[in-house]
Amino acid sequence: MNHGILTFDPSESPQRIKPNIFLTQPDRDGRMDWIAEYEARVNRDLKIGNTTGYLNNMCILNILKQLL
Repeated sequence: MNHGILTFDPSESPQRIKPNIFLTQPDRDGRMDWIAEYEARVNRDLKIGNTTGYLNNMCILNILKQLL
């Protein structure tokens, strides 16, 4: 499951409407700071009481931090 979440590219989705699922913006070269993105997701999940989302995003955030 973690691999799927980390590698999913919404721009490649077959859906006609491609929502922007990101909470942070890419840099001027189009690169995302994935740690900042998942920190933002964790904070959003805490704020809205989304326990499942919080746990999933915290798991991903920990994986990303281990890769540094």
